Amino acid sequence: MAYDIPPGRHAVLAGRRLGRLQDHKKDFVNKQMPFVQKVVANLSHHLLTNQDQEPKTVAMREKCVGSVLTMLSTMQNIYQSLPADSDKREKYTSFCQQVHGCLSSFPNLKTNTRLAALIQWAGAL
Repeated sequence: MAYDIPPGRHAVLAGRRLGRLQDHKKDFVNKQMPFVQKVVANLSHHLLTNQDQEPKTVAMREKCVGSVLTMLSTMQNIYQSLPADSDKREKYTSFCQQVHGCLSSFPNLKTNTRLAALIQWAGAL
């Protein structure tokens, strides 16, 4: 997600400087959880503060939720592609559980109808 969106062009990336991360993917691996935490916090805040039904606002909300939905769906695909008893899957399971913990701390995300199934999947790992 971070590599596909120009910096400052997406509400869930507010307050993140991506230029360095885009240049140094290894740096991103070391900072992935703080990045995910910020994206999730931004999404929660955006959903709580932008609840009107103006078409432009609704579209932005759906785009933001869609980005996190894509992230979770990609995580699920990666998890399923890893060999069942491998070290890689074990490490990735830990990452997925951390992301679940982050998402679960925001009630408005846990109950979001578009995100709920994938949040439950991550929690079941």
